Amino acid sequence: MSFDVFLEHLEESGGAPVDPAPVREIIEDLNYEIDEVVDFYLIRFADGTGVELGISGLDGSQDFTGCAFFIRTWGPEIPDLIYRVARAGDLVIFAAMANSVPVVVHRHQVDILKKLGVFEGATPLFVQSGAELGAFLTNGYDGWKGYRDQVVGDSENSE
Repeated sequence: MSFDVFLEHLEESGGAPVDPAPVREIIEDLNYEIDEVVDFYLIRFADGTGVELGISGLDGSQDFTGCAFFIRTWGPEIPDLIYRVARAGDLVIFAAMANSVPVVVHRHQVDILKKLGVFEGATPLFVQSGAELGAFLTNGYDGWKGYRDQVVGDSENSE
């Protein structure tokens, strides 16, 4: 069970591949293990938090169109990483949370979303830092954590 955040490269025609090299450079600088069975990067941060990154095409063996972060713990490095990956890959952020809107990191992405009709009627959120993204995602993470604790019967912090 995780709080999931999806990143997708979009163009006027819809999902489209993008050069994975800038994203690969960010990932290579991190402390990670690779779970080759499911093509996940298990990323660990110095503060004890971590995140699973589901990503294909980083090595160029197939098209890279986006990725997904599966979050079970929370710390400031997580939204910062998501933001950096989104900027590097020109990716739009979609969080699986109540009252969510698309999150953009480049202004041109707003026009693309409008042309595609994605989340019609919802105004995309433009963020300029990992801290801004973290402020938005914290509510979703907290909501997911409450649900998780209710499902597993743990009323204490189980991070």
